[in-house]
Parts: sequence; C-alpha cells; structure tokens
Amino acid sequence: MLCLLEAVRKNPMTSRATNAEIEVCMKKWLRNAADRMGGRSARMRKMMHKANQLRGKKKDCRRAASDHSSSEKDSASDNISDAEEAL
Repeated sequence: MLCLLEAVRKNPMTSRATNAEIEVCMKKWLRNAADRMGGRSARMRKMMHKANQLRGKKKDCRRAASDHSSSEKDSASDNISDAEEAL
C-alpha cells in the first residue's frame, strides 16, 4: 500500500492528499472494480437468461400437468359412457 501512496503523492494534483483520503478513494475504486468493462451488465444478462430458463421449465411442468389431468378426465368420461351403454 505504501507504493500506492507514494505514486499518488508524485502526482502534483494529489500530492497534498492525506493517507485517509487516499485510502477512501482506493477502497471505493476497488469496491466498484467488478462493474468495470461491462461487468454489471454481463451479470445482469446472465441472471435474466437463467430466470427465463427457469420460467420456461415451470411452464413446461404446468403444461404437462394440465395435459395429464385432461387425459384423466377423458378416460373418466369414456368409462362413464361405457357404463351408460351397458345399462
């Protein structure tokens, strides 16, 4: 860290900055480092893609469940029709 403080002090515009001021700026710069070069937007796209995949799986499950229940209803109505014909 000392070499960073020395480097900042070599700049005429920041030569009078205190250690605390430099440290605050360095911490802020490092804290936001992940968002540089499109990091935030790439993470957002990845998250949205994953959410869309999960949403699609839920729709497929609902569709399969509704298909299954409608086929059960069809077979039940066929059984009733068969029973009515037997009478």
